[in-house]
Amino acid sequence: MEAEIEKRILKELSEIKKELKIMKKQLMDLDIFLTEEEHKLVNESIKHEKEGKLITLDSVLKKLGVEDV
Repeated sequence: MEAEIEKRILKELSEIKKELKIMKKQLMDLDIFLTEEEHKLVNESIKHEKEGKLITLDSVLKKLGVEDV
């Protein structure tokens, strides 16, 4: 009786692990898509980079008087 219960538990755990793997993959796949707003921000940043309008974080920190972080 105990062996049968153990088999059922192990089978159920195995099925849960399979489902979790599928869910994990689906969640990771969703991360590759940008929202419309994110896409706009990326394009704007690329444009600013081409125009030489971007400044480094080090420059900003120096202007603010912040020491190396």
